[in-house]
Amino acid sequence: MNMIRILNHRLLLLKLLILLSVGWVSTSTAQAPADSSTVEWIEVYFNMPADTTYSRNGVRVNDSWDLISTLTDLIDSAKYSIDLAIYDLENHLVGEALVRAKQRGVRVRLVTDLYNRFDNRRFDEPMWEMLREGGIISIDDSGTVFWPDGRIEENRLPNSGAHMHHKFAVIDRLSADPDDHFVWTGSMNLTYTGPFNTNLTMVIKDNEVARVYEEEFEFMWGSSGPKPDPSRARFHRDKPNVSQNHFWVGDTRIEIYFSPMDRNRRKPSISDRVVQLINEETDHDIAFIAFAITPTIPISRAIWQVSADPDIILNGVIDRAFYGRYRNQGEIWASPEASLLGRTVLPARELRKLHHKTIIIDGLNEDPDDQAVVISGSYNFSAAAENVNDENILIIYCDDIANMFIQDFKGIKARAKGEMDAPAPRVRPDEWYRVVSVSDGQVIDIEVSPGL
Repeated sequence: MNMIRILNHRLLLLKLLILLSVGWVSTSTAQAPADSSTVEWIEVYFNMPADTTYSRNGVRVNDSWDLISTLTDLIDSAKYSIDLAIYDLENHLVGEALVRAKQRGVRVRLVTDLYNRFDNRRFDEPMWEMLREGGIISIDDSGTVFWPDGRIEENRLPNSGAHMHHKFAVIDRLSADPDDHFVWTGSMNLTYTGPFNTNLTMVIKDNEVARVYEEEFEFMWGSSGPKPDPSRARFHRDKPNVSQNHFWVGDTRIEIYFSPMDRNRRKPSISDRVVQLINEETDHDIAFIAFAITPTIPISRAIWQVSADPDIILNGVIDRAFYGRYRNQGEIWASPEASLLGRTVLPARELRKLHHKTIIIDGLNEDPDDQAVVISGSYNFSAAAENVNDENILIIYCDDIANMFIQDFKGIKARAKGEMDAPAPRVRPDEWYRVVSVSDGQVIDIEVSPGL
């Protein structure tokens, strides 16, 4: 496995001097506690085939990966605590792992989205019954608490209509050993079809990163204890900013932000920060891989304006359904200009949905003095992600990690151009599958996985 595991030998003073030199922090922020992990790393996983011919300096990409296992392995290894904030939870592999953890005595806390709890009763009811019987408490973004004894404590918090769109887990923050602290996040929903959509996940071993993800979780949970407090739970525009946005993971600097913007507009704006990076960091190329990228938002306008420079290469792939919508509406991403003068923007041809939310800046630039930047997480490039939905995004400054994303992107682009086929779902010849339909007396549709 291609682990970026670097001993955290960098002194906090050196880190802070560098942060101050690039204008990241004030002297008051410099009083933040030091990382105490002894080993820190970031690992990225992709579930579709990459184009490994774009590997640079021997960088290997974790492609064609079982993304569900990136979470269930962490859950099964947990000894103290699991905090899971997830937009949609259907996949029984995850539910069963959570129940096993609870049975081992691990504290399990769960935050979900109101509208996805019972949007598909065929999948949802068995999941929530399993969790209830397993003694797991959950709260959704209405503030409604589901207790293991079957009681439903209904509440109606503000911002009805918004989504708790997070996809992250914090593992073993209850441990006194900072080397036990992990974060799992990415673009994948924990549905049955999530692993068949084109997605990515990340695992981060760093106690300070885990600390701020726990802070975000506890804003929504409403307490620091095993039981939620709906009277103190805060979602959507009622959440404050976490205590820290800038980090070192080993020798890799990253930024982490949570949306939406708060009511008083005091939180850092993800949109403003991404626009700033596009304008200031793009010297050679920019690529985006997007489930949705609303053409009228500031991020889209910044990408379009930067790529008007003939020396800047723009590559983009958009989920086919959203690309079709933009084409029908005459929007820029499906216009003739999106395929001229160094721009190539294509509709995806994936197995199912292209579900990434990723921007790569200067990932193709071979200048060693020009560091590449990756922007990725659960944050769709839309006004809703900025202003109403609970989202998280990571900004990673690392040439090797950017190259992994480039290899994944080039596989997606090759499939969009018809140069590579999306992999067919795995079918086991020794299992029985439910027949969904038969047509022409010879074509049989089967359910490879529930809902697929």
